[in-house]
Order: sequence, then C-alpha cells, then structure tokens
Amino acid sequence: MGWCRLRDAMRWIALSRIEKATVTRAACSGHSVAEVGDPPPHARPVHGERS
Repeated sequence: MGWCRLRDAMRWIALSRIEKATVTRAACSGHSVAEVGDPPPHARPVHGERS
C-alpha cells in the first residue's frame, strides 16, 4: 500500500507493478487507519502464502 500522487489517495499496490521506486525526504503523516480501507479480495501477505 502506498500514497498515490496521481490520485491523491491511499492505494493498494501490487509489488509486481512497481517499475521504479525513489527514496524521498517527504514525510508521510496525517492519514487515518479508516483511509486505508479493506484489502482487495486478491490481496495476500507480502511474505507469500502460509502453508
């Protein structure tokens, strides 16, 4: 999950879709847990499926 500057909103992002990431000095704050919302139906833990 991350902040989408294009949509100016919290977004669930598939790691496989990320082509490039850049570290910035911009702090992320002021977002509520409610803003995160429910995970999409296809979401799974980053570490993979548990056996």
